[in-house]
Amino acid sequence: MVNLRTEAEVLAIGVETGMNGVEEVIAWADARLMATDELPSELIDISMASKAHPLDIVHALRLIPGAVDVATASRCLIARMGAEFAAGRVTASHLVRGLYQMFLSNQLPDDDSAEDMSRLDDAFDFARQGYCRQEEAELALNDFLRRHRAAPGDD
Repeated sequence: MVNLRTEAEVLAIGVETGMNGVEEVIAWADARLMATDELPSELIDISMASKAHPLDIVHALRLIPGAVDVATASRCLIARMGAEFAAGRVTASHLVRGLYQMFLSNQLPDDDSAEDMSRLDDAFDFARQGYCRQEEAELALNDFLRRHRAAPGDD
């Protein structure tokens, strides 16, 4: 079970990478408030922030108290990215940019993934410039997503 602070980090990274919008974060905060007798002020602030800038939402998510497990949050988001990609709701280039942003921010699912997350961005750049085939870059992306298919707790 992922704690509230780690759930918030999944959403924060999702907003930073363009995988989540403010509306999704507000809906999450509303659902969490409805599911508890406690009314944490941080969740109330997020719930009422419909006109807030996305970076303000990220900041508010990171104010939620508790211990964050960045590796678990990253694995959860990468699993979601893979599902969105498989369903055709996100493009490969958008997904790869998000993974590279996570790499730059050290939001890694594990130490072994850092190199892959960096190389995927390079592979798609090289394909756009004609130095390799697009299919090669897509195979590398699909391999990475296959290895990160299950989010923590999906076992």
